[in-house]
Amino acid sequence: MLRPLLISLSLATAAHASTLEDMDLRSNVEASIRGNAATANLHLKIDVRDAVAIPEGVVRDLQQADDVVSLASKVKGIVGVDRAGLRLEYAGPGDESVGAAIRRSISEIPRYTSATIAIDVASGVVTLTGAMKHASWRGDLRKLCGAVQGVIDVVECSIRNALAVVEGREPEYVVRL
Repeated sequence: MLRPLLISLSLATAAHASTLEDMDLRSNVEASIRGNAATANLHLKIDVRDAVAIPEGVVRDLQQADDVVSLASKVKGIVGVDRAGLRLEYAGPGDESVGAAIRRSISEIPRYTSATIAIDVASGVVTLTGAMKHASWRGDLRKLCGAVQGVIDVVECSIRNALAVVEGREPEYVVRL
């Protein structure tokens, strides 16, 4: 009789410890976000489940959402951040308008004229695929897309280095955006 009681007590304590760890992590994530000038005034609900931070609430733009994710992911003990709960402050234009604005912005920058980039927008989430001359441009391309009103996120996708394409073969170097 005593042995089953001890086993159930130890299981309950282990489950409780996990919850306490998540609560400590949540507190640290909240402090990190509130301690940064770019995100201090945000009213976000922060949840942590199994060391994955889940911020929910309204952000001004993609850059602010990236700041929240970056700050949360730097907290010791956080293994991931689920950004699905972040929403833009203002509803943007439709997906077709967002895609057209991104195409226009990319075409206005001379260094991207040699790039072959396909743009897909679904519910404000931009997916870029294709090839560009320099892999180092991917960060600038992400910022350019994020500056377009209505962009909620730019998902990771393959942008191949165009210099690696030889005689129609697949490129050897693939960059993650």
